[in-house]
Amino acid sequence: MEPILRTEHLTFTYPGEARPTLGDLSLEIARGSFVAVLGHNGSGKSTALKVMAGIYKPQRGRVITKAKCTYLPQNPKAVFSETTVEEELTEFLYRRGSREAEVIETVEQMLRFVELCEVRQRHPYDLSGGQMQRLAVAKALLTKPEILLLDEPTKGLDAALKEKLGQYIQKIVATGVTVVIVSHDVEFCADYATDCALLFDGNL
Repeated sequence: MEPILRTEHLTFTYPGEARPTLGDLSLEIARGSFVAVLGHNGSGKSTALKVMAGIYKPQRGRVITKAKCTYLPQNPKAVFSETTVEEELTEFLYRRGSREAEVIETVEQMLRFVELCEVRQRHPYDLSGGQMQRLAVAKALLTKPEILLLDEPTKGLDAALKEKLGQYIQKIVATGVTVVIVSHDVEFCADYATDCALLFDGNL
């Protein structure tokens, strides 16, 4: 099967740095997979994800994909702009030009999917860490991505919240979305990802 995303010999060096953060990085992502890229702090994980997302342009090599990618940063608060959980979803849809009936139906479905119906009137910043992550991913799913790129989604979560998030990501994959995360949480990735890759010194 043709991979949904492929990187070929990526090299990326930050301005002013002598040593490349990524060096000759090649990776294939299978459609419908949940791929985890692991590595220690500073190994280039987040950089690799941003290059896949098109946020950074590599000095050499290329990213090959025809799929729509949506990237979420480490801090879910970075994607919040409204005063309630429900408004985070409704306002996003209205800005996209959706009609009221469609907005109401879509928001109800999404709130049920991410299990946030009971907190729909709370401010996003008042949610637990796991709830914030699920709300951020819900907003990302409204863009209808084919590939969802998540940067350290388990950061700051306890074991129970990690389990809930892992099950939630598996539900997303079951809908046909390919998920790629970068993480240093070996146990989480072993429990939930379909494929794992280890990034060390800018290469796999």
